[in-house]
Amino acid sequence: MIDPKKGFTTIKPISGVPATCIDELDSTVIADVHIGYEEELAKGGIFLPRSQLDSLLSKIDELYNLSKTRRLIVNGDVKHSFARPNKRVSREISIFFNALASYYSDVIVVKGNHDTYIANIAKKHNIDVVDYFSEKNILIIHGHKDPGKDFLQTYEYIIIGHEHPSIGIRDEIGHLHKFTAILYAPTIINNIIIVLPPFSSLSSGTIISTKSRPSLLSPILKNYGILEETIPLIIDKELGLIELPKLQLLENISL
Repeated sequence: MIDPKKGFTTIKPISGVPATCIDELDSTVIADVHIGYEEELAKGGIFLPRSQLDSLLSKIDELYNLSKTRRLIVNGDVKHSFARPNKRVSREISIFFNALASYYSDVIVVKGNHDTYIANIAKKHNIDVVDYFSEKNILIIHGHKDPGKDFLQTYEYIIIGHEHPSIGIRDEIGHLHKFTAILYAPTIINNIIIVLPPFSSLSSGTIISTKSRPSLLSPILKNYGILEETIPLIIDKELGLIELPKLQLLENISL
């Protein structure tokens, strides 16, 4: 079985920001932006200040200053709603794309399951929308579909989003603390799946443990990932980057 830590030096997590940097591709990768999430919450009677776009733009500025790569790859779910975006959401997507293009000379969107109706908006900003991106031994794919073992095993590293991973750790009195995390999961097909957390600060994370397989969202992680040997790294604005033990060991640890 391949050591998941092998992925740390090639697909490098960025301290404090939910993203990875790939030096050999001169690329930064984020996932699950979910523009328009506030509008969907409002439909259900939950009203939040419309500050997500400002937060996203601030994080992009921070991200670029930390990694300074030529290319940015958005690994799925630029927008939140499955429906055609209204004028407000279309405008916010355009502002977001315009900001990306002001920092990065090459921007690619890997299509996620939420990314209906964005191709025309992306085209106006000279941004390509693709089903997946691959270069050298690295595959970047959103993760909501399983393209098959024969396809996946030709790559050493598979970067997905979609899962919105987080880690739960209980303290000594039993209170559960939830942390955004990036996962490095070895697989039964002898490669490594890297699961990115959502770039959106509004998207809630799903706690991943060795018992999570039946409820996993991504069929790629569900079908091929070895959860027991998966290494999570907390990515936190205040705490920075913290490597945790493998999931099978982590469940016996408390704060």
